[in-house]
Amino acid sequence: MSGIASLQQPITPDRVQGNQSSTGQTQTLGQDAFLKLFTAQLANQDPTDPVKNEAFVAQLAQFSSVENLTAVNNKMDVLAGFSASNQALQATSLVGKHVLAPTKELTLENAGDDVSGQINIPSTATNLKIELVGENGVTVATQNTSRVETGEFKFTLDKKDQSQGGGDLASGNYKIKVTAIINGKSQALEAAVKQEVQSVTIDRNQGSILLNLPGGKTTGINQINKIS
Repeated sequence: MSGIASLQQPITPDRVQGNQSSTGQTQTLGQDAFLKLFTAQLANQDPTDPVKNEAFVAQLAQFSSVENLTAVNNKMDVLAGFSASNQALQATSLVGKHVLAPTKELTLENAGDDVSGQINIPSTATNLKIELVGENGVTVATQNTSRVETGEFKFTLDKKDQSQGGGDLASGNYKIKVTAIINGKSQALEAAVKQEVQSVTIDRNQGSILLNLPGGKTTGINQINKIS
């Protein structure tokens, strides 16, 4: 009997699908191999101490459980792949459209381009100030609002460069700053700016989808607030 394991030592799930060889490599015991081993164990069991019904049923149940888990995992992998492909397909349909996404930096590709978006006001605010700052640190456009109620506040900045006597805003990189007085204290707020989606990058390793915006900037597809 030494060549065959006793049924009193159950073939557990890790022995079924996770045996380690002497070389450290995982060996998988499939259904056919399991049945052959199981039959051999039955044929070579000690007649004076036959396997109990409970042990027989337990081993079959263990193998069935492993088989079911493997099938579930395979189906989940298929569903995950389908979901990722479907999301990627939806993302590509955004190319050429405009999205609202939180940002502190933006790029104007053409002189006189609009700078618009929205700000989430957490509580009634006063002295709301929106500034567009050029690469040289000079503020080129400003919008002031004395009082804003809780909720979404939409804005559109003047296309004219206030620092250059009213000429069109030049193309280039800018920063957008938002501050307001809330509950008596000055707070920095985040602006979601309207920008055009130029292309889509799919990172399969990270399972993420990035929308490529003007100036080489990106935003996650889960970050966008609105599409237009």
